[in-house]
Amino acid sequence: MNDFVKEDFTYYERSIKAFYRKIFMRRIMWSGLLLILLVILATSEQSFVLLTAILTIGSIWYIYIQIKKMNDFSNKILEEQNKWSTLFEKEDYEEQINPIFESQKKYFIELKQEEQTIDIRKKDSRNLPSRKSGYTLLIGENANIFDQKNEFVTAYYDIGSLKHAEIYKEQILKSTDFIAKKRRRSLIRIVLVVIVLIIAGFLLKQLFEPSSIYKVSEMFFWL
Repeated sequence: MNDFVKEDFTYYERSIKAFYRKIFMRRIMWSGLLLILLVILATSEQSFVLLTAILTIGSIWYIYIQIKKMNDFSNKILEEQNKWSTLFEKEDYEEQINPIFESQKKYFIELKQEEQTIDIRKKDSRNLPSRKSGYTLLIGENANIFDQKNEFVTAYYDIGSLKHAEIYKEQILKSTDFIAKKRRRSLIRIVLVVIVLIIAGFLLKQLFEPSSIYKVSEMFFWL
């Protein structure tokens, strides 16, 4: 019955790895650029040494974690395969599959057991036709970067059961608990964006001061 799951993951293994490797490399690239800016700042400006050191250590640690995850991703794929194989062995598997709703730019996966919703941007996802007739294997990156448990998502869904997001919105807006969680997440994102903008503004200001430019140019000259 569930042999198709193994066949799907075996057939698409290279595609899945390549897709997620691209995501990891994008994260590593942006972290690497930040690290370069921090190193340049550290050599050209003696103020805020502690802040620069903390951000540098954080960037190095983040890059290390992403490389480790990328190298260990084969285990993650196997875990997802086993999870779906176990689910499709159950007689009521259709009832246990998480509903998926679609908007113009996103997919919304409603996790029944965890009572939460995962948002996946369509540009950060792929739909892979399954060997099981009428089903599709969706892979993607969770839009919520703070949800490390569901950082990467695989989901089977029946093409005929895919619903438009407006229906989903009507359902969830009736839940006051959902509204409260949504507001908290929005507030956290706003605070983090403000902090990032302040730090970015500080770094750019320090880097483009005449004295800093001269020191950076001198450093590259001696290199």
